[in-house]
Amino acid sequence: MDTECTYDYLFVYDGDSYQSPLLASLSGNSLPEPIEAKSGKMLIHLFSDANYNLLGFNATYTFSVCPGACGGHGRCDPSTSKCHCHQGWGGASCTTALCSQACSLNGQCDKKGERCRCNPGFLGHVCQLGLRDDNGAGQWWRVSEGNPNAPPRTGSAGVYLSSTGAMYLFGGFDLNRALGDLIKYNFTSSQWESRSYGHSPEDMFSSTLYRFGLHGSGRWETVQPTGGKPPASYYYVHFNKREKEKSRIAVFPY
Repeated sequence: MDTECTYDYLFVYDGDSYQSPLLASLSGNSLPEPIEAKSGKMLIHLFSDANYNLLGFNATYTFSVCPGACGGHGRCDPSTSKCHCHQGWGGASCTTALCSQACSLNGQCDKKGERCRCNPGFLGHVCQLGLRDDNGAGQWWRVSEGNPNAPPRTGSAGVYLSSTGAMYLFGGFDLNRALGDLIKYNFTSSQWESRSYGHSPEDMFSSTLYRFGLHGSGRWETVQPTGGKPPASYYYVHFNKREKEKSRIAVFPY
């Protein structure tokens, strides 16, 4: 991969047309992770201007009747199109690391043996990070693998609530559309959860204030603000500790 960064792009679609879902938008010389087209077809479009003719791109491809070719951690059964995962791996494509013995140091495996449930004060995939010490400081740590409840996104608004021990993300953009969902990451269970299924504000670019009740009805509510007129171009998530119901997230697209 060698294109002029931010000027020349390689677009990858899951399908045979430009109306298909966009899987990747690549530019520069950074190599992406393997890209899978689940539709069985892939359209690749290289967009380039007349300046700085670089090397472009080179790609290799493989076919598999099983999801993700079993991720290198399993065997594909062509008769059923399903993966038989190696020990320690799970999921439809054998890409989910199951709960390991390392979990027992600061947590315990759940009943299915899939996730490590951390003791209070610890977090991470195997509960390897302590909140009361600085071990691991100055380094990046992956605390969660991919999850269908948390599709990849950019430009989302987020907040961490110590009262629930969780991080909440609202909206943002994927490669195809603007998002209006609310998702939650529980640091104790190391698990993503979807908190809102279509109850988020429909007009994401209006000057309206909304809040979402984390307990009870679990619905979006419109709040009537008082004061001056807000500007019109950004998102943020605000947690107001002075409200009677403290477990609220307010989203104000202004």
